[in-house]
Amino acid sequence: MAERANAPNGAIEDGARIGELRQIATSGGHLEAARTFADESDAAVAAALEGLPPALAVATLWELSDEKRERVLGFVSSRQREQWIRNHAYPSGSIGRLMECTCATFDPHETVASVIERLRDLVRKALITYGYVIEPDGRLTGVLIFRELLFARADQLVHEIMIPNPYSLLADSDVMDAMAKAILRHYPEYPVVDKANRLLGIVRGETLFAQHAFELSAQAGQMVGVESDERLTTPWHRSLRFRQPWLQLNLLTAFAAGAVVAIFQETIDRVVLLAAFLPVVAGQSGNTGCQALAVTLRCGTRVVDHGVGANVLDSPLNALAFLIEVLAQQPEAPPLAAGEIITTGVLTDAHPVAPGETWSTTFEGLPLAGLEVTFE
Repeated sequence: MAERANAPNGAIEDGARIGELRQIATSGGHLEAARTFADESDAAVAAALEGLPPALAVATLWELSDEKRERVLGFVSSRQREQWIRNHAYPSGSIGRLMECTCATFDPHETVASVIERLRDLVRKALITYGYVIEPDGRLTGVLIFRELLFARADQLVHEIMIPNPYSLLADSDVMDAMAKAILRHYPEYPVVDKANRLLGIVRGETLFAQHAFELSAQAGQMVGVESDERLTTPWHRSLRFRQPWLQLNLLTAFAAGAVVAIFQETIDRVVLLAAFLPVVAGQSGNTGCQALAVTLRCGTRVVDHGVGANVLDSPLNALAFLIEVLAQQPEAPPLAAGEIITTGVLTDAHPVAPGETWSTTFEGLPLAGLEVTFE
């Protein structure tokens, strides 16, 4: 009896720990996650990775030691293991790193009745949005919409009701390029293929948009020496290693600018020395300020998430400029109109809220007032 009573508590504790591990990965990045996961059980690490975005899961998995990684892969399904290995073969920042498994694949000569019967079992195991029609050699030939299945006869064949030649993304294409092409479609998910049009996986629309926002925000941080993997919880010595070369270069160019001003000291008034060093002070303080911007998100007194300047665009104008550029390449897209709202992303992840909770933010690095919201 005692063993039975303790089992649910253990399961709850394991579930809570897996949630904590996922939170560490999303807030601290793959390097911080790998350091933490190294001391956790293989089963817990596998469960935590399966709940992470594909790119983050793959990056974390390959930061683990070879022995640890092999043991962790032994705790996931063969389909998931093969998908992660396939994703790792593509470079960071490519569509291939964002792929998820797809199990809803069908033969073009399969009947509607057979498809529906298979789907009854598949939807219990995974989130199914579309069905994908592939040839025996793996080539993608069509996509199945559930609406068409609903109105089709049971004896109809898949190729009679599928949408042929569906829009797809190339696995080796860059996220930024793919987003520019897919921005007007807003599909819930996209099939991913290789150059031979063989289906390799799927990318969910939310994952694509989130990765695109991350790539844009990382550009602003990299301009001032902040690496895309850096977080508020990143150890100071690692942050120093990332930032010091840029700060030294910036300091050198600032002194050069000061020297140019000093050349014309005879045309400047008696505070020429101060004028000569103004570019040095302004350049260093501005660069440091961009690096130091950080936010802490709390639920009550509990710290839920951290975010830094590398996670959001340096200026809303960057997002606006990108949108204008994309719209200019799409003749069918209407131009921006007065009153439209353009969002630029957030510093932290989105988290679920519940009635009665009070959430607040605290900013560091810039004189910004925090926000406090109570949900009734």
